[in-house]
Order: sequence, then structure tokens, then C-alpha cells
Amino acid sequence: MEEAEKGMRAGMEWARSQKEEVTHDDLDLSDHAEVGKRSGELWRALKSMREGEPQRIILRTQGDNGFEAWRRLQEFYEPNAAVCELSLIHI
Repeated sequence: MEEAEKGMRAGMEWARSQKEEVTHDDLDLSDHAEVGKRSGELWRALKSMREGEPQRIILRTQGDNGFEAWRRLQEFYEPNAAVCELSLIHI
């Protein structure tokens, strides 16, 4: 795996773990030096691949912040996983 791909993957995992909005300041201060550099690339890739509500989530993200868009998409799709987990607990 190329270093750029590793940096992108690390940034995506980091963003996914954040509970609050990921700002450009957060990207600059993160432990992953490549995160800030890759944010715009990720935003453009996400923007080109989605339609409907996911695309609206991406387009509402301020400053072409790809990692914040990624975090918001994770929140959009993951509540269903949390509901499934809760339903399994009650069985």
C-alpha cells in the first residue's frame, strides 16, 4: 500500500472516531500529518460518487472538508448498526 493511501486511510479512521465536528484546525493539529493535505481530495471523491441525502450531507460540509464529510456520512449510515446492536441485546 502506498504511503498516500495509508495516510488517507489513517485520516478516515481518525475522522470516523471523532464525536464532534472535524474542523480544519483539528486536521492541522491531528497526529496524522497527511490528514489536512488529503481532506480536499477526499471531499472531491465523495462528492463525485454520491446522490440523494449522502450528496446533500457532503455538499453541506463547510470548506471542502472531506474528513468531516466522511464523519457525517458515517453518522448517517451507522445509526442502523446501533439499532441492530440494541435489538440483539434485548433478545
